[in-house]
Amino acid sequence: MPFRVRHSLRWNSSDMRVVIPAQNIYRAGRCIPLGTPVDPLHHAPCSAPDDFMRHAVILGSTGSGKSNTASYLARELSRHASVVIIDWYGEHIDEGDVVIDPAAGDPVPMPADRVSMLELLEEVLDLSPSQSYVLMKVLRDGIGLEELVKEVEYLTPEGRWENESRLALIRRLSPLAYSNIRSVAGGWGDTALGDKLVSVLDLSRVHPVSSRRLVALSMLRYLETVASPGRRVFVIVEEAQNLVKANGVVARQVAEVRKKGLGIVLVTQSPSRLGEDILLNINVRIIHSLRSWADIEVMARSSALGSEAYRVLPKLRVGEALVEYHALSRPLLVRFPKVIEPGEGGEHRLDDAGIREPVDAEEAPPLPGERH
Repeated sequence: MPFRVRHSLRWNSSDMRVVIPAQNIYRAGRCIPLGTPVDPLHHAPCSAPDDFMRHAVILGSTGSGKSNTASYLARELSRHASVVIIDWYGEHIDEGDVVIDPAAGDPVPMPADRVSMLELLEEVLDLSPSQSYVLMKVLRDGIGLEELVKEVEYLTPEGRWENESRLALIRRLSPLAYSNIRSVAGGWGDTALGDKLVSVLDLSRVHPVSSRRLVALSMLRYLETVASPGRRVFVIVEEAQNLVKANGVVARQVAEVRKKGLGIVLVTQSPSRLGEDILLNINVRIIHSLRSWADIEVMARSSALGSEAYRVLPKLRVGEALVEYHALSRPLLVRFPKVIEPGEGGEHRLDDAGIREPVDAEEAPPLPGERH
């Protein structure tokens, strides 16, 4: 495949022992360390990889540190399984062992069967029932987007309503067909996703936005087909609010696919656009500072914070977050280490070595402003 294979970014190098004490490397290997508690009296939370098979969210306003947390989590998760980052703005391309760039000609997997392709295009283009009917008439297994537009153009309409739907469908399909992406019907086979590597799907140069959505949702559907209990895959979805739709691919996968070996981490600055149904199906929540009243209100209803969300969430500093998962009786305030860009040695490093014992689930973690 024409993907760019980058330098190794493994964290088990001797250089990393300067950053993470040697006695903690084994402990970190058994679970996923979720930052360093702000209160030194509390131990660091350490979540099992299986917890992320029940999905996670990283939430936070712009500049709160959520992308850094996503980078940190990608490296930790890659110790246990393959990781794919769906990178909306190209923030993570320097962190991937493999970079998939559709704008540079790297192929992206599209559904091969007509039913799956119909469902995908209905979601991406928000088609009306009449437009879906016209599309269904010309779809066939393995058809490409450019050929699909031509089939719609050549279709002889049965009446005025069908002609109007056909023209509207052409207007919606054409930007996809003539965008700078190349598709592969069915998928890549077994060689595209390396075991315990981080692969980055760079969407930053894919235009228009509808093409980005198509590529991202196609990747999610493809990963669902290749993941299994014996071959687990974690996918980190940046700017997840751009992909979520009621009864769409993301909502269905969050509700269903954990038994299939696909763990989803949604990263967004707007939890209100994800919806409470998705948030309630998430096991691990990492909540950075939120400023929007609507977003804070959603978290007050869908997390263990309750009314405390209104007081706590706007006051979190950059890099600080509240971590919440099933083993904690209350959210724990932590600080995530900064992932430093790779230097000459090609290794990503952390500027914080404070990974300590796993947290006691019965301890009462403090919230900002509480007295100890």
